[in-house]
Amino acid sequence: MRTILISALTVILMAAYCLAADPPDNVLVCDVTAHQQVRPQVAADGDKVYVVWEDWSNYEPEVRIARSIDGGISFGESVRVGESTPQPQLRPDVAAHGHAVWVVWADRRSELNYDVYCARSTDGGRNFEREVLLAAGARNSQLDPRIARGPSGELVVVWADNRDTTEYDYGVVWNVYAALSIDNGASFAPAVRVDNAAYSYALWPDVAVGDDGTIHVLYRDYSGAILHAASLDGGASFGAAKAVSDGGGGHVQPRVAVDGDQVWAVWSDSREAAAGRDPTLVFSNYAPLDVYADISVDNGQNWGADFRVNPTQLMYQLRPDVDAQDGFAVVAFSDDREVGDFHIYVWRSDLDQEQRLDDDERRAEKTWPAVDVDQGRAYVVWQDDRGGDYDVYLAVIEEVEP
Repeated sequence: MRTILISALTVILMAAYCLAADPPDNVLVCDVTAHQQVRPQVAADGDKVYVVWEDWSNYEPEVRIARSIDGGISFGESVRVGESTPQPQLRPDVAAHGHAVWVVWADRRSELNYDVYCARSTDGGRNFEREVLLAAGARNSQLDPRIARGPSGELVVVWADNRDTTEYDYGVVWNVYAALSIDNGASFAPAVRVDNAAYSYALWPDVAVGDDGTIHVLYRDYSGAILHAASLDGGASFGAAKAVSDGGGGHVQPRVAVDGDQVWAVWSDSREAAAGRDPTLVFSNYAPLDVYADISVDNGQNWGADFRVNPTQLMYQLRPDVDAQDGFAVVAFSDDREVGDFHIYVWRSDLDQEQRLDDDERRAEKTWPAVDVDQGRAYVVWQDDRGGDYDVYLAVIEEVEP
């Protein structure tokens, strides 16, 4: 009888914490909707929510930011970030703490190569100071920057860097570099190389900083594996990289989050297709992707067996993002299970449940999700072409604390 009562109570409690069956309200973030508004990222601190994206309204991409002061219910007028140039400004990322906001992006103002810049706002994203060049004097291009703020206010930026390539390797050598700021983003120390392979094709870096100051960097290397490297000395050096992903197939688009001693890694993975197990192979010659994840429970020293996040394998599940808090993780991804109609889903680790977030039933493409969990809410943004061109939308999952 006791077993029955406990089981019944467990069912009641789990029902109380189930993710909602219907999508939450979708909020249009961008006030500029001409042409394409794409590749959004989000950072939240209390009721302040900051979203950055690429604005293609002038045909060459620029970086814009919009702020909400009511927890994502509404957004104010967006602001241009960085110096106006006729050259592309790509792949922005954002971090925030109180009224301080930092935005990084890749910028081709030199007209030759891409460089990484960081701009700081001290008034909640209304105005930005002149941007700082992070890798002055570096050869070739620096791309795909990501930024994280540490517990003591330190800022860490990582990016993919082509400086070490030569004419003898045909320009295909890419490494991951990191730079640290200890003065609130006013300046950055010289960049440090993160990966340590003799020959490298390290791409898609991401970064998170733990409560103890450990810097965790995730990236994909030349072999197609997802690797994790950590710095225990504030970014002065990084230890040997450790493999996170198992199995064959390609592994791309990694993202990392840290919560105490738990480090979460997610990525897109083609192992099911490579092994002939994905049902999509019945009618498609392309290698469909799934979302995989792995967890380290000892601050990245060891990693367990990785696992598939998406319960439905049909077609593509790709471009995941992750954030973690209070012992659980929220993973957002784009899902093509309806064949040609991408939707945004989230999966919550402690409930092992997924929920669709976009509320549009038209045949449209919703991709490039990003998630930030803060004070009991999960904020998810994505690019969405329900209106013809891509715009940026946000949905909030309330009270995600268990």
